Amino acid sequence: MRLVKKDLIIRYLSIIILVIFVFSNTNAFGAVSGLVDTLTVPGTAAGQKQPTGILFSPDGTKMNVIGNTTKQIIHYTLTSPFDLSDATLETGVCAMGATDKALNAKFNNDGTKLFVAETNGDTVDIYKLSIAYDITTCEKEDDQAFGGSLEVRDISFSSDGRKIFIFDSPSGESSSIKQYSLSAPFDLTNPILIRQHSGLEVFNTFEQGLAFSSDGTKMYITGNNNPDIVTEFTLGTPFDLSDVKHEGFYNVSSNI
Repeated sequence: MRLVKKDLIIRYLSIIILVIFVFSNTNAFGAVSGLVDTLTVPGTAAGQKQPTGILFSPDGTKMNVIGNTTKQIIHYTLTSPFDLSDATLETGVCAMGATDKALNAKFNNDGTKLFVAETNGDTVDIYKLSIAYDITTCEKEDDQAFGGSLEVRDISFSSDGRKIFIFDSPSGESSSIKQYSLSAPFDLTNPILIRQHSGLEVFNTFEQGLAFSSDGTKMYITGNNNPDIVTEFTLGTPFDLSDVKHEGFYNVSSNI
């Protein structure tokens, strides 16, 4: 049994975290076994009043919760990897700027960098971590704008870090996922727009989440208009938006 994606499904303005596991070596929704566990995140100054993103360490012993009102990323330690039943909320946080509205975040492959989708400035903010995957050691290094009128809702990288994908949802306009090439792995200094996949508002609106399967052949999106729906796509070429096929939906309403 393995986890489809370590970015979990979060209902905007909710404090319920849903974990979905699948069996065998497949990323298809047909293999989803259902709800495994839930965790209530405190809606206090020490927690997240509006949790919008989840980020695990690769070994599953640290879980970070991103939100856009408390200006911080909080974290839990898990005694058993990816098991919410014994999660402990820790006191250390990664503090954001006073005007930042972080929605989601991703690590680089060795956990020394943290990339935050910041929707207020519509940038990707870059933090360095002095201890790998420990968000309490974060220090802001830079931020990267991608030009145009982007509204950054979520980000994802290819497995080698040479591509970044931005879930762009400008108010009143067509939402899209934009694919950029990077000159070096996880280096955002000179991103080049290669292509985009548009018209995603027909599946959901007020987009909130983007994730890929580990092999890059599946892509998943979520949105707040239908917060119970996860939409699945197949990519003809891994981590490439040149050939995107809509496969279907998974409805989590019966589990939350």
